[in-house]
Amino acid sequence: MPAPTQGLRYRHALPWGTLRATVLADVSDNSSGSELRLGYSYTWSGDRWSLRPDVSVAFRDSDLNNYYYGVEPGEATAGRPAYAPGSGTDYTVGLYGTYGFLRNWRLIGGIAVTAHDSVVRDSPIIRDGVQPAVFAGAVYEFGTAIARWDDADVPLLLKVFHGRASDDGCHMVKIMTLRCVSIDDDFPSSVTGVHLGKPFIERVNGWPLDFHGYVGLLYRNEMNRVQPDSWQVDAYMKGFFYGFPWSHRVNTRIGMGAGISYANHVPSPEVLSQGPA
Repeated sequence: MPAPTQGLRYRHALPWGTLRATVLADVSDNSSGSELRLGYSYTWSGDRWSLRPDVSVAFRDSDLNNYYYGVEPGEATAGRPAYAPGSGTDYTVGLYGTYGFLRNWRLIGGIAVTAHDSVVRDSPIIRDGVQPAVFAGAVYEFGTAIARWDDADVPLLLKVFHGRASDDGCHMVKIMTLRCVSIDDDFPSSVTGVHLGKPFIERVNGWPLDFHGYVGLLYRNEMNRVQPDSWQVDAYMKGFFYGFPWSHRVNTRIGMGAGISYANHVPSPEVLSQGPA
């Protein structure tokens, strides 16, 4: 199965193109591998179209290559000998484009070719050292999306928060309707965190609905002996609705988000909710 990864990306736009660097690492124990990608692209744009050639180089360590292209001794057969490729460098060249039609529709497509390192091409489970890729699709844009979340005029959103775990049975609907406002004193735990975000879409299709993207760090203080204290990394998109009849008098909005989190320990409320093994 693919190894789940997390990483950091940096992009720097210049008059003659965009440079980017990405660092990826496996957050599971599947491969424990890592990868560094460096890339360059340049975009030509017209009234309705854009065309972007792109080149990149990926430096993959031995753990990552061995996981995807290696053959463990216990998996070896007469036609598939054991093999450990080790670290290597892959190169990718691509061309991507978009074309706008009607009001909010865009066609998207691209073609790319990746040339694997010789250590990968020698793997017995690889048929060809050159990997082509082609994709095509259509996109419908709701409302006016912010073209680049890192534009200077797009505000940075900061959230600092602290909370305590609620009693067992106090699910979200009960808490939102104020039918359950008690906290768990038998197995107390708390969270403290900070999230940074950017608006991505405002007033979707003219409705009072915005979408923001967030990343952040959270600390879980387990004031019990169920689980040790832990850190958690979050990344999610959150939608906000603010079209209430009284909004012209009192600013009110309701939000709900979805995304991914990674913690070095399972939170104690989740352990307790499972009940005895």
